Amino acid sequence: MIRHLAARLLRRAPPPCPAAPLVAIGDIHGCLGDLEALLARIGDWLEAGPQLVLLGDLVDRGPDSRGVIDRAMRLCTEHPGPAEVLMGNHERMMLDFLDGHDPQGRWLAAGGAATLESFGIAPPPREASADPARIAAEARAAIGAERLDWLAARPLWLISGDVVAVHAAWSVRRPDHRQDPALLLWGDPAFYRHLRRDPPWIVHGHVITRPARARGTRIAVDSGAFRGGGLSAVRLLPGAAPEFRNSLG
Repeated sequence: MIRHLAARLLRRAPPPCPAAPLVAIGDIHGCLGDLEALLARIGDWLEAGPQLVLLGDLVDRGPDSRGVIDRAMRLCTEHPGPAEVLMGNHERMMLDFLDGHDPQGRWLAAGGAATLESFGIAPPPREASADPARIAAEARAAIGAERLDWLAARPLWLISGDVVAVHAAWSVRRPDHRQDPALLLWGDPAFYRHLRRDPPWIVHGHVITRPARARGTRIAVDSGAFRGGGLSAVRLLPGAAPEFRNSLG
């Protein structure tokens, strides 16, 4: 029994086997410069048209959420292979605020004010006199229906072979159709503590990890771009170890 447990703890995880080459990019948070720098650094990865997936949190905190949204939308049509952008908790908070489901304006305090500024909307006052409904109406008009419809349509996950791409976390005990959206968007400390060495491989952002790295069969790719840690990407080739690159070099 003890030998069996020790063998399980010491064995290495099998390499990931996505259905096709896959490149995942971590949380961008309005850092358009880092996104452009990273795309240049992984240009050789992208030439062959791998599955490209952005793991969510395009918006908030950084200086140019508008530019990041527009660049991500273009990537979905210009990338030579399949491309997908996932929903992050910050997109969810943004949409909830704009739909009137955040009367206390929590999104604004979580980085949403920077997103509004990128659309030319002055930061709202922090006093209780601030009117979230008025701010939301002004923001909806500035952001525009095309961007909002696109953001609202973002999926929560992408599965390729034995790889799951998701913003924050994933339950290996549940089938995909029974996943809890709150877990997928907001994560759980137990998910980050638990060391697994069995598939599926789960590639995620949400929690700043420097440098981006694999731990067992979990791959963390949020290197904290808005805090100066650069933007990270991971490439997964069937049967090969994960490869990482960062916008800072």
